[in-house]
Amino acid sequence: AYTRATAKTLGGIEGETLDAQAELVATLIRTHTKTEVGIINRGTFRKIEPQDTLRLRDVNQFIRFDDTLVKMILTGKQLKNIVKKSQGEQEPEKTLVFSGLDPKNMTINRRPISDGESYKVVTVEFLAEGGDRYREFRNGASVVRTGISLRSLVVAWLQAGSLSADGFKKLDGQSVWRSGSSKRRPVWSGVWSFRVKWSVPRWESSSRR
Repeated sequence: AYTRATAKTLGGIEGETLDAQAELVATLIRTHTKTEVGIINRGTFRKIEPQDTLRLRDVNQFIRFDDTLVKMILTGKQLKNIVKKSQGEQEPEKTLVFSGLDPKNMTINRRPISDGESYKVVTVEFLAEGGDRYREFRNGASVVRTGISLRSLVVAWLQAGSLSADGFKKLDGQSVWRSGSSKRRPVWSGVWSFRVKWSVPRWESSSRR
């Protein structure tokens, strides 16, 4: 029964590199949770060959460690510290993948990150608990454990179509907020939403520990 369930055909995932594929997932979790920044550790993923169609077992291979999503508020200073730690990592699997945040220019939606500003962030439970020594996440405010499975969210999207950069074009160029403004325009303004159907098979999750 498990073999038959995991053979179900889904849409594809764009991206020739692991980074490109992981960034799409980071954008997906950011969009789905209506946050400004999405962050996932690169070690969560294993590169798969880009195809027009995938199967559930391919998603199981792609997302090595299933995890649940956690939302929180982090300051600009905390985000900068997280970025710097990622950039200094010697082990590739311990570096981070960002969506909504440009780690090279230290910007969010092309605006400089302000140390004292607060930003809405979504990540995975592993990082939220300070995994791989990313302790800044443990100091996040307004923490919400969504209970949303990363794998199940990706599968739900692929049941509707493919995961591609074109699918997120509506996010480009939209104002996240103006620093210091009381009227923030969230990144999800005007972007579609969808309900996750929890009709996918459950996996035995691999453990990092």
